[in-house]
Amino acid sequence: IEVIALIVFIGYAVTYSLHIAHCYSSSEASAQCVSSEGTKLSHSMVRFLRTEFAIQSIGGAALGSAITTMGCSLFLIFCTLTIFKKLGAVVLAVTIMSIWVALGPLPSALLLFGPKHPGKYHLPPKPDLRAVSEYLLAKV
Repeated sequence: IEVIALIVFIGYAVTYSLHIAHCYSSSEASAQCVSSEGTKLSHSMVRFLRTEFAIQSIGGAALGSAITTMGCSLFLIFCTLTIFKKLGAVVLAVTIMSIWVALGPLPSALLLFGPKHPGKYHLPPKPDLRAVSEYLLAKV
């Protein structure tokens, strides 16, 4: 049971952090980073606005999910079968650690080191189709 629990809960341990990071990098978060005066925002302000949006939009849902998961696992801890006791203890421990990381160190790290434009620099540049078509037409 320990090996099965380990395999399952490695993936489960990152779900809350993944949701926070996904909201940080979403297009809705980038819409929050527009200055009303038309000036460019600093990197730290963009990180702050993106992190604030991620926590406000998905933080409550992640916390609620963690609370219900912990509540369910408490019932497993008091079962008479050892397999359910172990499973409940592992679920409880993983949930506590996962939500703590997702709502504590992860937002702090995003505030300090988060990218200003996540994913933007990893995409290949869009081809200039007009230049390509003009080049091809000139060859014909």
